[in-house]
Amino acid sequence: MIEYWLQNGDAYLLENNLEPEDIPSEFQIRDPPKQIRDILEPLLQNNGKATIFFNSYFGQFRGGKARFKESKTKTCSTCGNKGADKIKGWIFPFIIDKNKFPNLYPHGKIESLNLCRNCAVRSFAAYHNVYFTAQRDYISFVIFYSDTPKDLNEFLKTYAPKRVSREYYYNWRAPDRVFFPYEYLATILNEISENIKIETEIFEKRTGALVFGVSVRGNKKIFEFAEILSDLSEFINIFQIFKSKHTKNPFYQLFRNLRKGKDGEVKPDLFIWRNLFFKKLFKYRDIDWNIVENILFYNIRERNQTPPFLPSFLLSVMEVFGMGDKELYEKVSTLGYRLGMETLRKELGKNIEEANRDEIDRARKKLVQRIYELKRKRTLEEFLDSLNTLQLSAESEIDDRPFRENEKIFYKLKVFFLIGISNAAFSKRKEKGGDKNEG
Repeated sequence: MIEYWLQNGDAYLLENNLEPEDIPSEFQIRDPPKQIRDILEPLLQNNGKATIFFNSYFGQFRGGKARFKESKTKTCSTCGNKGADKIKGWIFPFIIDKNKFPNLYPHGKIESLNLCRNCAVRSFAAYHNVYFTAQRDYISFVIFYSDTPKDLNEFLKTYAPKRVSREYYYNWRAPDRVFFPYEYLATILNEISENIKIETEIFEKRTGALVFGVSVRGNKKIFEFAEILSDLSEFINIFQIFKSKHTKNPFYQLFRNLRKGKDGEVKPDLFIWRNLFFKKLFKYRDIDWNIVENILFYNIRERNQTPPFLPSFLLSVMEVFGMGDKELYEKVSTLGYRLGMETLRKELGKNIEEANRDEIDRARKKLVQRIYELKRKRTLEEFLDSLNTLQLSAESEIDDRPFRENEKIFYKLKVFFLIGISNAAFSKRKEKGGDKNEG
């Protein structure tokens, strides 16, 4: 982790034609040297005042100074040079105490992580590249890395969103409120995909990210999330493919409906599902179908809709990751959609195009009740029994072989089907398929 952090410091020094020796090793809040202020500028508000991130890491120096002091008896943990000092929090923001982070100290033999003066300057300079946002006393922040400092600078200049609007609680603000780091990263990656000019261009830059979530309690910072994510190119391509399916990028319309609550509400539990969804995606390159089901039925219950553009995004994920479930998802969700449409027509006694809004609403409510009945089924046989009852009432027939031939992934298949039939219940279009509630 420290290697990727230091790379950001090297990238800053390279971009500004500086050497570590050019940066003073004394830090102070009041009237800092220009070199120090330039490094910390992205952590200050546009009016020059401190941000929550700045106060959390440097606030203790408001009335004084901090100096890096080398000890000839200590060796730098990164470059091996003699003459180093124990890492301070204002130099490297994550660790420091052996008792709190024993896994970072091999076999307990190292008493502390130490940095020489030059490596300390490199580490301090890395703060320049931090993206952060905060809600109350919780800070989410992201910093990128690449193969080399030069590659990182190219990525940051060409693709990364610019931190031009900086306020107390953020230096880059997502268009929708976020609370946790993985959902924050999702908004940044979406912006990166927007900065790729050619619609069909596949992003191939080797870029990763360090992702952190920190609770601030006075002078203490408790890391709740700390993750190294490698090769973000696949995720950026997901956003590229997703937006290419639509005339306008619908990401934020989807994104807002992956969380609970109303737009103005800010409580941690309202954002947990969305963060877990993207955590599974970014960390494990997989889809958490349990979370998808929770999000789906929350939208049905609280918003009288299915999450807009969710099926399209899921298909984009499966396409980029080459998931073997993609064909089954398309088949089973389409079965659900078609049965849902047939059930609506049977309930109405006529084509949907001929019904008025009140008639459609009444038929939809009855279909939603049946969808909930399907949701409650815990075994394949129970689910198929309920499905057969629904088919008989709709005077329709569907092929249940995808379920019987893939019983081991019944839970996934059930979610696939529920997505399709729910889209039928809230469909705004007349075409058949499992992805027609969008628009």
